[in-house]
Parts: sequence; structure tokens; C-alpha cells
Amino acid sequence: MLKQFGIFVKKNIYRLFDGSIRRSERIKRRLLCKIDFQLLKKNKQQILDGFINGYKIKANESLLQLADIQNKREIIIGEFDGDGFLYTRYNFISDIPKATDGHFINRNRNKIYFVVKDGYFALKKSYGNRQSFVNEIKAFYKLVNSNCNIPSIFDIDFNDLTVTLSFIEGKVLREELARQGAKVRIRDVGWNPESILERRKFVEKKIYEMKKYLLKVVDGNFIDNLEVEINKLHSYGIINNDIKYQNIIIEKYSKEPFIIDFENSYVFNKTKGWKFNRFRKIDKAAFLKQFK
Repeated sequence: MLKQFGIFVKKNIYRLFDGSIRRSERIKRRLLCKIDFQLLKKNKQQILDGFINGYKIKANESLLQLADIQNKREIIIGEFDGDGFLYTRYNFISDIPKATDGHFINRNRNKIYFVVKDGYFALKKSYGNRQSFVNEIKAFYKLVNSNCNIPSIFDIDFNDLTVTLSFIEGKVLREELARQGAKVRIRDVGWNPESILERRKFVEKKIYEMKKYLLKVVDGNFIDNLEVEINKLHSYGIINNDIKYQNIIIEKYSKEPFIIDFENSYVFNKTKGWKFNRFRKIDKAAFLKQFK
């Protein structure tokens, strides 16, 4: 009994400590946001050049012909809803779950559009605030010419706060778990996004639901490879801070895990020191909770 109480106290001390350093880093990011924004804007071309040889999927012929007809470098094919379902009026987009009229769930934060950009499939993210925009670009800037399994950047608009990223062809891990029977979609269970308490309960329930089906979708090698990818990010000073099933893609051809979302990430210039190590442990804890 005394031992269990000691463990309980220790966990809560760590939770309070982690919460305090997260808050301090968020304050630091807000203070540096304007400076980081100008620095990234100045280095935009360097960022884009660094991803010229990155992951890209050529659009199919029908869409390329449509782009030619419209005579545009970029055309919007559809919009993703809160469950990652695509609302589109085109019928030749396969392998992506579709939202139908009257069943589109609005996203609470950033809007995400499915586009064809310069002949390639891409996702265009429109950010609700400058901080998320900076977080994402700053992480990708550190990962220029890296060997990490991440999207490429096609374009950055510093006026409209949008980033156009290459579309990773494959299956979203959360969606594959839902196909197995995990009730984790908003449209399946319903929840109140305004209630923090309900949101936390929903997240915990999702993890419990999806973990039951995890090994029906991926094997131990995939999970080990995902851990390798997270370690790669850490080696570049990137703390993803949002490791979860919906941010992991099972790439269609290699079956490798790709990590797709960095809007909540932290970027450290040094990979040594107590603060970075603590954040790395938080990232690892999120991975272990969901995948081990």
C-alpha cells in the first residue's frame, strides 16, 4: 500500500513538472514567434530547395488533364473534415475515405485541402494562428535533407499562413484501426469539443479502443520502425509532441511509417541537456502508451 502511494506521488510530481516545462516552452515560443517568422520567411527558398528530392506522388492523368484545362499550377480537389474524410466532387480519387453531403464534420483548428500542385498530389494546410504555422515550418527547416520519413514541402505562403506538403500515399493508421472495429471517429461516437474534460476522456477512450486492434493492422517491425523514426527526429532536435495514430501513415509501397504533423512540435538547437531529455521522454511516453 505504501509503495503504491509512493508511485502515485512520484507520477503526479512528474506530471506537474512536465506541465511546468511545457508552459515555459510555450511562453518562450510565443515570445520568439515574430523573430522565427521573419527568419523562416527569409530562408523560404532554402527550405523549398531542400525538399526538391523529397517524397512526391505524381497525380493521375485525369487530374493532370483537368489542371491543364484550368491552366493552373494548383487546383483544389477537396477538403478534409475532422475525421480525415475527404469531401470532393471528383469521382476518380480512390483509397481515401469520403465525406458525403450533410456529413462533413468541421475541423476545430486548421483547414486541410487536397490539391494537385505542379502535377503532384499535395495537402494544403491553412493555419488558424501564426504559432502553429511557425512550429510546422521550423521543424521542417531543421529536417531539410534529412533521411526521415516525412512529407516534402512544395510551397509556403507567409501572407495567408499556408503550407503545401506532399501527399503521402497510403493508409492513415487510425482509419485502418477504425476499419477493424475501433470506434474512434467523431462521426461514430460524438463528443463535445468545447469540454476539456470530455476531450481528455475521449482521447483516453480512443487510445484504449485502437490499441486493442493495433496488431491486426501492423506488426512488431512496423512499430520498431516507427520508434526508429521518432529517434531520428530527436537526433535533429525535433520533439514531435503529437505522436498519435492519426498522424501516422502506412506508406503504400514500402509499408514504412511516415509522420505527418509538426504543428505542435518543439525545436531544440541542442540535443543535450535536461530540458531536451525531459521533452524526449514525454515524446517516448506517448509512443509507449499507444504502441507498446
